[in-house]
Amino acid sequence: METQVINSNTGTQILPDPTRVIGKPTTDSGSTFTGGLLRLGEAIDGWEVRSKLNTVSGEADIYIAEKNGEKGIIKYYRSTTSPKTDILEKLKGLKHADIVNLNGFGMYNNRFYEIMEYAAGGSLDTRNKDGAYRYLPLSEEEVIGICREMISAFKTCHAAGIIHRDIKPANIYFRNVEETETGEDEEKKTVYKGSDAVIADFGISSIMDEAEQLHKTRTGSRTTGYAAPEVLSGIIGPKMDYYALGVTLWELLTGKDPFTLENGTRYNDAYLIRETIEGRIADEILSKEPRVSRNMERLIRGLLVIDPDYRWGYDEVTRHLAGETVEIYQQKKKDWTFSIGGAECSTLEELGVALLNNPEEAKKYVFKGLLASFLENVDPKSAKDITEIAEEASAAKDLDNGVLKAAYSLSPGMPLKVDNGFAVQNRDDLIFLLEKAPESVVPLLRDPKSKLHTWLGIIGSSDTAEEIRALPPDISDTEFAGKAEVLLRNKVIKPFKLARYEKFELSTLDQLRNVPSDMQRRILTLVKEKSYEGLFLPWLDIISPDLSVNDMDISGWKNFINWDAAKHRRKVRETSEGT
Repeated sequence: METQVINSNTGTQILPDPTRVIGKPTTDSGSTFTGGLLRLGEAIDGWEVRSKLNTVSGEADIYIAEKNGEKGIIKYYRSTTSPKTDILEKLKGLKHADIVNLNGFGMYNNRFYEIMEYAAGGSLDTRNKDGAYRYLPLSEEEVIGICREMISAFKTCHAAGIIHRDIKPANIYFRNVEETETGEDEEKKTVYKGSDAVIADFGISSIMDEAEQLHKTRTGSRTTGYAAPEVLSGIIGPKMDYYALGVTLWELLTGKDPFTLENGTRYNDAYLIRETIEGRIADEILSKEPRVSRNMERLIRGLLVIDPDYRWGYDEVTRHLAGETVEIYQQKKKDWTFSIGGAECSTLEELGVALLNNPEEAKKYVFKGLLASFLENVDPKSAKDITEIAEEASAAKDLDNGVLKAAYSLSPGMPLKVDNGFAVQNRDDLIFLLEKAPESVVPLLRDPKSKLHTWLGIIGSSDTAEEIRALPPDISDTEFAGKAEVLLRNKVIKPFKLARYEKFELSTLDQLRNVPSDMQRRILTLVKEKSYEGLFLPWLDIISPDLSVNDMDISGWKNFINWDAAKHRRKVRETSEGT
């Protein structure tokens, strides 16, 4: 049985690939290599590594382990990452039927680890080899059952002061799974039925202030689309888990990604942020096919109310599921028009487009306070944003990028036109152009004051933009494009085309010390040929700039890596004997 036991996505705005397929746990016949930092047979707190799971994660490797005949999961963090121990302390003592058990946590070889209960069914969004969901869509009866389990878990977590903050199908698991073979010969297939849903992956959870139910936070990590409107303003409270549950229920019912079009195009993150703030997510997903029942539509709408004070919580959901008619708060909308460049605007999106298309006229409205004054009675938050943008741009004497920021603050989903007729809507588009048409974006990225850097800040990638601006100005366009792509990929690359290693992700130098011989040879070839294939060389320069890889000969590289399989096998054996 192939099982995805853990998905350790951290909820950044770079969303997980909706078509990812979870393969078999990684093992290498005749070798202890797992594709990660731990090897087969290594033990942490008595839990012995049995295999590594093929999950997509920039923060940790995930392993199946065993102790006294019981299976568990080891989440082994990268050296630069560790979870919040105050959350873990609370979770370790929190025993609830609908929350995954935390068996322990600590440090091993200077890295943080967690050991969790093994959920045999895997996450609700697990996919089979053909890319199809393993469990979804679920029947309405099944979804209602999961909804009851989730709100019961919420009640316990929130009472303990814990807010999950990242509820989605990838973080809900089935403890059990039944497999049934159907059909014959070529038509034969396996049907999976999961049961006993539990919440897992509290990686970005928050502890509520004892004196208040809502509080501000500077650590706003989240998954775009599932995030409640108040989260986008830095407000963290228990009702945000209920909002995410509303989106999740629709996904469980339909078996569709709520933020992907039928043609496979994924909504721009900035567009989703605007739709969330404007309270249009409910209409967005409930207007799609397949339609859900009236009963489930009311439940989802109640959970997706903009104002957390009026959003359904445990009591309202329980009453609804018991058959009561529970009121759904309706936000009143205001009608208005505003003219720019001959365009009559009646939505914030139209207003943003008009600003972008009429930059000179836009400066008058933005920097003389006319637009902010008008928006005070339409959308106070947008008015405040425009005022702050105007003040900042005026002080920096950068009015052009000020207009750009103002336009995108009103209409985040707009594509940004770059050179040669291309346009970008998200980081993936920019990565694609760096690979296929670098001449359309490299000159803009080289200019630290260009609109492309401003746009990166607008879509939540300010840190990446800063890193790109810091690249040496005298490097070639090829080297610049490679390093910019590595930074846009969050310094995580897949450098190998060989089928058995195509899913291998490289994020730390330590991983290079444990790779098998054929991968060693490929790495040495890339270094010797000074090849940019797989982004290995630009990645290495960024991860370890003092290494001077471009000036290193092959023997110097071998000495740095210090591969010694026999020595490593002895170390693993000694470690196992010691435990």
